[in-house]
Amino acid sequence: MQLTGQTSNINVRPQSRLRKSHGALNMVGWGILMIIGAIVARHFRQWDPVWFYVHICIQSLGFLLGIAGVICGIILENRLGADVSTHKGLGVFLLVLGCLQVSLSPSLSPSLPPSLSETVACIFVRR
Repeated sequence: MQLTGQTSNINVRPQSRLRKSHGALNMVGWGILMIIGAIVARHFRQWDPVWFYVHICIQSLGFLLGIAGVICGIILENRLGADVSTHKGLGVFLLVLGCLQVSLSPSLSPSLPPSLSETVACIFVRR
């Protein structure tokens, strides 16, 4: 018997790594990063314009990780052939909401409040 400190992957099902990847990517993407990005947009506007770029980077990374998790889920469903209709329905709902947020964000950006430099310029031009 040899003690190397390494675990053996002999008895691990091939789908278990994919299942863990699906869960971890979706949890980090949709459940953590998207929420942190929303918090940055809501509470850190005093650091203009840095807050916006941090918000966009965090939201984009969360969206990409979420998409990777969805792809893992689709592959996993095809391999297992399992009936996960409720889980799949919730996942599709979250995916649609995420896609709507990403696609509507550029059209909503003109409604954002003007930056501090634009506000100061407007005050001096009007007087």
